[in-house]
Amino acid sequence: MLEARQEMRRRTEGCIRAWVSRSIDGQPMFLLQAIYVDEESWHRSAKRVSDELDPRDGGIESLLGGPPLVGIFSLDAKNIDLETP
Repeated sequence: MLEARQEMRRRTEGCIRAWVSRSIDGQPMFLLQAIYVDEESWHRSAKRVSDELDPRDGGIESLLGGPPLVGIFSLDAKNIDLETP
């Protein structure tokens, strides 16, 4: 379910990278991250996930053990190495 959302984000115009990581200690904790060209791209991606995936699977709220920690940060593109795997 989380991977499907990240894949949809990756395929949305303006998304540079998106990934999901699981906790390495076996805890049911996930880190979902994505980098977008601009805030409008982020809004477009979030709307697409909400409109297309949430109605099909009910959304990710059932996976959450508490409120999600959400943050939006600005970064300088020169600080992103998109060449190194």
